[in-house]
Amino acid sequence: MDIGDPLEKLLLCRLQEGDEKAFETIYLRYRKEIILKAHRILKSADLVEEVVQDVFTKIWTNRAKIDPNQCFGAYLNRVVRNHIIDLFRKMKRDESLKDKLIQVLNDSYDHIEPLLVKKENKKLVLNALNHLPPLSRDIFILFKIEQKSYKELIAQYGLTKASINAHIYRANCHLKVYLQKYHREDLMLILMFFIFSE
Repeated sequence: MDIGDPLEKLLLCRLQEGDEKAFETIYLRYRKEIILKAHRILKSADLVEEVVQDVFTKIWTNRAKIDPNQCFGAYLNRVVRNHIIDLFRKMKRDESLKDKLIQVLNDSYDHIEPLLVKKENKKLVLNALNHLPPLSRDIFILFKIEQKSYKELIAQYGLTKASINAHIYRANCHLKVYLQKYHREDLMLILMFFIFSE
């Protein structure tokens, strides 16, 4: 449905009022879209189903905050993307979930490798890294990709741990904005997986 769809606006107004039928209609219209988006990244039926359930729970819980005059599809994309990023953050703290997601990614490496190896995707990620300030880029690559320790980076650059974290934070923000600009949330989320799993 698009932003000018009067049926969508009506459904969202009814949803705000707590109408369960409107919620069910929205669920049926968008469930498949959420499954496809989540599956493209997670490649696990269990994790995808968890995302679908959690996203629709958030929609129901926050229904009063949904603006019927705004594009619901864009709102939904944002909720799905943020939920997957939150899942990666949770994975960092929960070893069993981390192991499960790593296993899923290893089992489905066929979908990740072509995505990252494709010349245009590889070029896009490299361009994103090359647009970073040189010191932030170097620290990000050494810490997140080559997995150097804080101790090694402090010795190499003579910076404090707080300065190193500031460079990594700036690099993360820049990469996220850069990849979103090219509508490549898939690359961003895969990159976020590697960023959040140390």
